[in-house]
Amino acid sequence: MAHVILTNVRPWGAAPVDIVLSGAEILSVVPAGTAGGEGARLDGDGLLALPGFINAHAHLDKSWWGQPWVSYGGEATTQGRISHERAERDGLGIPSPSSTTAVLREYLRHGTTAVRSHVDVDLGVGLRGIEVVREAVAGFGGAIEVEIVAFPQDGVMRRPGVLDLLDRAAEAGATPLRSTATRSRSSTDSSASRSGAVSGSTSICTTVVSSAPSRSSSSPSAP
Repeated sequence: MAHVILTNVRPWGAAPVDIVLSGAEILSVVPAGTAGGEGARLDGDGLLALPGFINAHAHLDKSWWGQPWVSYGGEATTQGRISHERAERDGLGIPSPSSTTAVLREYLRHGTTAVRSHVDVDLGVGLRGIEVVREAVAGFGGAIEVEIVAFPQDGVMRRPGVLDLLDRAAEAGATPLRSTATRSRSSTDSSASRSGAVSGSTSICTTVVSSAPSRSSSSPSAP
């Protein structure tokens, strides 16, 4: 594989160096101006060299990035805002690979190379959001890694059928599901063991690991 030589950069703000790369591997770090050998040379112009940033909480499936402004006129509660989003998303074409791709492109442009994204799973959208995010990520050829979190924000136990969706998410390649209630449950709430779901909560975050490639040893790990 051809080498790439990144010249005159400052790791963490330190003295300028040249960094010799081969694919995703750093072969050597030497004082600026001393890297030899053949390969494409990119002048870092004395800028900082940092590991890729990690966005640990995103919503790649439902970003309104680049969409027309939509004024909020719903009930000023959490559920009101959820309902407003549900009412508007189809008209905006959400979720779609193009909108997710636009957000991922901005992440990469600003140095983010790993993302943990909540993706809506509900009776209206089904698993389409997960499919859309995976399609968009695949288009970047491994340049960005995304862990997908199946996110039944509109409820689980009060929305018959959502548990089945979570089972289907697991069948599509999820690791064992882990759930965390985002609101306190009353003493009368009961727990559901199926798919690791928790009843009585308005919102459950259920981890579904995507098929993103493994990070190399030279890359920072997501928390």
